[in-house]
Amino acid sequence: FGADRSTSRSPLSWARRHKIALGAARGLVHLHHGLPSQIIHGNLKSKNIVVDESFQGHLADYGLPLLMTPTAQSEMLKIVAKQGYRAPELVKMSRANPKTDVYNLGIVLLEILTGKPPFEFDDSENVVVDLPTYVKQVVLEERVSEIFDSEIVSSMRGSPIDDGLVQTLQLAMGCCAPLASTRPDIKEVVRQLEDVHPKVLNPL
Repeated sequence: FGADRSTSRSPLSWARRHKIALGAARGLVHLHHGLPSQIIHGNLKSKNIVVDESFQGHLADYGLPLLMTPTAQSEMLKIVAKQGYRAPELVKMSRANPKTDVYNLGIVLLEILTGKPPFEFDDSENVVVDLPTYVKQVVLEERVSEIFDSEIVSSMRGSPIDDGLVQTLQLAMGCCAPLASTRPDIKEVVRQLEDVHPKVLNPL
């Protein structure tokens, strides 16, 4: 659903993308709340979400910080940041936490909705704009209908509100809030995603 699209792949409908997003969010709930000792993913990005034959999303590459020295963790976070997945507070911190995982999931949700990469670059490989800033600008300009990926729009039966796109966009932006304290807990993210019921033109 991002920028690296194969011309031979089938388009991903909103229903399928929603299923992938919900699976990834449920995976984070398990890591954060479902184990004897909490695990922070620390490296959540779209390339670390594996999709099975039924379009269920599964997390990969989690728990790596547990095996790393603090220096190695810091280097990993720098790499993730260069790919567009860095919560603002990680500029001053060297360790990921549940709210930085939620931020990264918010970026993934925006990728799913827009079909755009986390960063837009110019010809000199300089960052022009990050995805949350782009979405915020388009919303402020009241051009919300332009945000959603054309593959999603063509697969919908109802309006963006009826199909839960607008609600998911609001949730994604909440996850990407600059202040960690204002981001939702991952359980709340799952609850809101579960409340979205995409309508489909054809069965999954």
